[in-house]
Formats: sequence, C-alpha cells, structure tokens
Amino acid sequence: MTLSTAASQRILRYRDAARSSSTVRTYHSQFETFTAWCHSENVSPGLPVAPMIVAAWISARADDGLAQSSIHVGLAAIVAAHRKSGLVFDAHDPAFRETLAGLRRLVPIIRDRQAAPLRRQVLAEVLQAADTDRQSIRDAALFATLYIFGLRRSELVALDYAQRGDGQGVITFTADNIEVSLFTSKADPTQAVRVVVPKSGNPVASAAIESWIASAGLVPGAPYMRRFLGHGALGDRISSDGVGRVVKRAMLAHFLRQGLSPHDAAVEAARFTGHSGRVGLIVSAAEAGVSDTAIAKSTRHKTTALIARYAQQADQTVTAKRVFAEIGV
Repeated sequence: MTLSTAASQRILRYRDAARSSSTVRTYHSQFETFTAWCHSENVSPGLPVAPMIVAAWISARADDGLAQSSIHVGLAAIVAAHRKSGLVFDAHDPAFRETLAGLRRLVPIIRDRQAAPLRRQVLAEVLQAADTDRQSIRDAALFATLYIFGLRRSELVALDYAQRGDGQGVITFTADNIEVSLFTSKADPTQAVRVVVPKSGNPVASAAIESWIASAGLVPGAPYMRRFLGHGALGDRISSDGVGRVVKRAMLAHFLRQGLSPHDAAVEAARFTGHSGRVGLIVSAAEAGVSDTAIAKSTRHKTTALIARYAQQADQTVTAKRVFAEIGV
C-alpha cells in the first residue's frame, strides 16, 4: 500500500507531536553530535547505522566522562531517527549489547550526576538578594516557580501566562492561589494536571512571580519565561538550556556573597542545574517529614523510587544535624 504525500505528511505531523518540542530539540542535537563524531572517525552516519558504529560512539562518550543518562539520551536519539525514517536500529546485535552492558558496569566512568537540591533556605536567600533590574526579577521568578511547583525545566519553559498560547501549560493567579495547569507531562503525556499553591504559604515566592509578570508586562497567552535580547529587550520563550544557565549564574552569585573564593564558588555553582528546584522541593519536603507517596503525588512522579533516591540526601542531612547537635564542639 502506498500512501499519498499529503497522508504521509499528516501521519508525520502527528507522530512528531508524540514528543515534546524540547525532546525533539534534544534528539536533533544528539544526532548532530553523533554525525559529527562519525565524520571525525571517517565512518558513515547514514541510516540504518551499523550497531558497531554506535557501540564505538557510546564507548567514546563514556571515556569522555558522560553520565549513563546522557549516553542513553544519545541512544534514544539514534533509535528515534531510525523510526522516523521507517527503519529499525538493531539494538539486539550481540556485540552492541555486550558493549552497552560493559559500560553499565563501569560505574566510575559513567556515574550519574544528580543535581544539587535548591533547599528552601537557600531559595529564600537568593530571592531576598535579587536586584531590581528586570533580568534579576525574571531570574527570581524562575527560581520561585521551579521550586514551589516542583517543575521540570521543560515544564517551566512551556508555560504561558493566564491563558493558553502556543505552550503546553498555563500559570494563573486567583485571589488566594497561584495555579499551574500542565496539558501534558513526562509522567503521563496524555493526562493534564493542575497544581495549586497557596499564596499565604509562599509569600516571598508569590511576590517574586507577581513582580516579574508586572515588570515584563505579560499579556494573557504570552510565554511566561522569556529570554533577554540586547539592551534588556524581551525575546521569545526561554530554552531549557537557558534555565540551567540562569540557575548556575544565580548560584555563583549566591556563593560569592557567602564569601567563597571565585574558584570554590564556581565549583559549587556547577552542581546546580535546571532540575535543582524540583529536587530541592523533594528534599525539603522529606526533611519536613512528608511521606514519599505524598511527595510523588505533588511532583507528578509515577512511583516513589526516584523520590526515595532524592530523599536520601535529606536523610543524610538530618542525621548529620542530629549527630553534631550531640557531639559538636
């Protein structure tokens, strides 16, 4: 059976919609990285790609110190490229599977790096230290929104203000609450969710968000988080990578204010990512005694496995505080 060009294009459009725009961009970037590596090694990146070429690529990435999660994103991009072209990547090739299994055993080489949690007290200090220029106001709102809603950076950048525009979520205000509606999520792409946060329990964060909306002059349907152009002019929707850069820059300034040397401040700031607000909410909730189940429900995790992993940081911190309260000098 041969479909018309129009029918094929319709199918492709809906297939592309199965993934978020940020995932599509990530896969495209990863496949470009793979293609560039192939050219440097004088091998063909043409589809279908030979499993041994992919095995050589992931081995090189592991030797470069990439985390296991990053390597798997690259593999997913290659598989997606094959599917889009109506092809199948032979992931069952014995040599490829053995290479991948071997890499998984080399934990020191590909150890996953977990984002440092942005705890409540640190968030408060960052918000209180924010300057009055518009970019600082935006950065404060970015931090506040990531934390109080436990958002993934992809969810943050897809938010529109007050009503839906071309994004995948909306942030709105009522008399008592701030609400985020997510029309799709990583946990369940087919299920919309609504997260409600009371203003009264988050006065500093609420003030930071409202200040940004007023400063930016956001109109209903406009992207909520915007990047800046020259001379402070607002650009279009901020990117996921842009969120990470904002977090690292703000944390660097925070650690410098704490008296760390430029080198030590940079080392500490590098541990924070666009995921740190979400991790910080989980860790802070665990330290406050909130159950894993309740945390998973509020952060839209399907299971409590990751919650338990993040909460280990809280357990270690709380235990250390108790120990040193008794033996500290």
